[in-house]
Amino acid sequence: MSQESAYIQIVRPIENLTRTMNQIQIGGHDIRAVVEGPQEIQTLATTFNQTLDRVYENETKYREATIQVLQAQIQPHFLYNTLDTIQWQILGGDTDTAITMIENLSIFFRKGLNHGCEYTTLRNEITHVQSYFKIQAIRFPKLHQLSIDIDDGLMDQPVMHFILQPLVENAINHGLRCSPNGNNELRIGGALISPTRLQLTVSNNGQPMSAKLVQKLNDGSYQAGKNSYGIYNIRHRLQLIYNGQARLDFSSTRRQTTVRVILPLVEESIEHGGEL
Repeated sequence: MSQESAYIQIVRPIENLTRTMNQIQIGGHDIRAVVEGPQEIQTLATTFNQTLDRVYENETKYREATIQVLQAQIQPHFLYNTLDTIQWQILGGDTDTAITMIENLSIFFRKGLNHGCEYTTLRNEITHVQSYFKIQAIRFPKLHQLSIDIDDGLMDQPVMHFILQPLVENAINHGLRCSPNGNNELRIGGALISPTRLQLTVSNNGQPMSAKLVQKLNDGSYQAGKNSYGIYNIRHRLQLIYNGQARLDFSSTRRQTTVRVILPLVEESIEHGGEL
């Protein structure tokens, strides 16, 4: 594929999507992305439109915290940077990596949409996080590895939607990307700690947190503007959805920083067989 052909077929649709995002950001709620280009980009544009439709449809009836977290996923910052990386990969001739990145971005939005439901399966949460990590690992090569340690028998357990991705994002931005360690690793674990309670953990071996910061995160007094939004949002939604029966705890040593989420098991029917 020539550079001119790549521009027409791939880069131009990406630029059009970026312009659409700019228009939406300034209040163009009726604007939608044009579905054009290769199949991967058409899928991305379609999923992006579906995400917008769901957000706007639920603005007047969905819980405030859930609306905020859905809207956060279509804010320009993450998508701009990802699309910019894809464009440079295409222009540099690395089309295979660009297509992989587009596919992961489509999965990220599709799993994030979740049909507007408060609950999803743990399997879907893991798939959502994996797509996010793969995108970030391409943009930041020092993100070395993501490992999952969860028994397959727990994967269909219903959990609160968007319970893991903000914690993973926090670990990447404030732990792994700040670390001089050349062997950075992110680990996600899950296990039953009683017949009625599930523990999920997100751990990283990057930059440790101070004892003072850990204390503020645990007592809810941490205030750092946008940097604290993801943690605040999770705490707020845990309170709403689990009626005060869920808990979020942080710990940090020189070697590892871990956040633990303790959840009561719920009996919740997940539509579409738990798949999106």
